[in-house]
Amino acid sequence: MTSTKFVREPQLIPKESGFCFISNKVAKEGFRLNYTYKELEEENFDSGWRFFAGDESDEYINNPENCSLVLLNTAVNYAPEIISYLNLPVDTQLERMGDSNVFRIVRED
Repeated sequence: MTSTKFVREPQLIPKESGFCFISNKVAKEGFRLNYTYKELEEENFDSGWRFFAGDESDEYINNPENCSLVLLNTAVNYAPEIISYLNLPVDTQLERMGDSNVFRIVRED
């Protein structure tokens, strides 16, 4: 019998921060989180944040099997540098600046 070891991710933000959608290119394939935006929450548990590698096609994103609903804390564990941007308003879009840990605002309404 093989055992599966559960690895707890660091709690970087409060659990009450809600959920978000993240591209499986980041969550499962190991690509770097390079692009994110915040939209109006779909449900009261939804933070509104969406996270991507940045090179996903519309076809890829529109396939529900290519995105995962995860705790916002799970997503920020892929890129802790995004934490300082989480309080930005709905319709904010951010992209990573090159290979740095800095994001720039592409659009903010």
